[in-house]
Amino acid sequence: MKPVMVKKSPLRQEYLDYLDDVMYNPHPGFHSMRVQPTDFNTPTEARELTTPTNINFKEELEKFGMNTNLPLSITEMGHTEPLMGRHVYPFQAFSMTPNMFNSGAEADLPRSYKIGRQNRPRNLQMYAFEGKDTTPQRFANNFQTEGIIYGDVDESNIMPVFNKPVQYPDLRVAARSLLPTSGFTPDQLSQKQQSIARQMMRVGLPPVLTSEQEMVPDITDSYALDAIRDDARQWSQNQQRLNIPTEDLLYASEPMEIAFQLLKERVSPEAKRHKLEYDKKYESTPERVKYREDLNRERRRRGIYGSHDHKDISHTEGGKLTLEGEHENRARHFKDKGTLREL
Repeated sequence: MKPVMVKKSPLRQEYLDYLDDVMYNPHPGFHSMRVQPTDFNTPTEARELTTPTNINFKEELEKFGMNTNLPLSITEMGHTEPLMGRHVYPFQAFSMTPNMFNSGAEADLPRSYKIGRQNRPRNLQMYAFEGKDTTPQRFANNFQTEGIIYGDVDESNIMPVFNKPVQYPDLRVAARSLLPTSGFTPDQLSQKQQSIARQMMRVGLPPVLTSEQEMVPDITDSYALDAIRDDARQWSQNQQRLNIPTEDLLYASEPMEIAFQLLKERVSPEAKRHKLEYDKKYESTPERVKYREDLNRERRRRGIYGSHDHKDISHTEGGKLTLEGEHENRARHFKDKGTLREL
């Protein structure tokens, strides 16, 4: 009896080649992705983050005792301003089906993005972000890893992924078919879902981001692959390139300096003008002038004036002046905790 030759379908072979190319790709072409309704403007222009949907989501997480670590607004001197930006996910298919063990897992997208009028699926587009200056300035592990890119983004750093609108049910199935742990492959999907999967493969969207130092012998093993998953790998690697240091935002207990910087750089022109006017008036008072003169005099006495050594002269609770790191000093600027250093 003649052996029967089984010929792989073109899409099946494309998927196998895709896994070889991107499964352990240390540097995907894009670092973040955003999925939003097609009737929204492209995410180049920052939008106010204090939308009812975002606020409700944040409050729901707080009910579960979870802190999102993703600020939507900044309050300074009793004046609250919304921050401007957009939420994004890691650039991986896993972001659209964030559970290695549950085929029913859904992305943490707002319900209004998934279901539109008359309870029908809403038309969506996926955008891919590139460029070192557009890496999220703040990120957190909520139900799934997500981040915020603050401020406007140059249009040249954003690329739409699909050539026509997609709907989330099809997008989720197509994304799951790219995971080697799913038990099915893109060539087994409907024509519409195959097209979505093919376009995600061709843009280089990895199935899942993994640790650069680890590999598993069997990529179809859900437990083994999940153990080396590193969702924020591309974001954490770019911390030093950000105009707002990610490590300060993540680990400082009270990152006021960074919060002030966000307020100055990311909010509306009216808010900036209000802040500049307040600062000018406040810093010109006799008390503040004397305060700065005392600190500068001490820096000259110590021979560090103008050295840019990232050290501050700060006041202690005993009324003395001491030298400490600028981040430690500026993180204490809270009335309820006091601003003086304990010695």
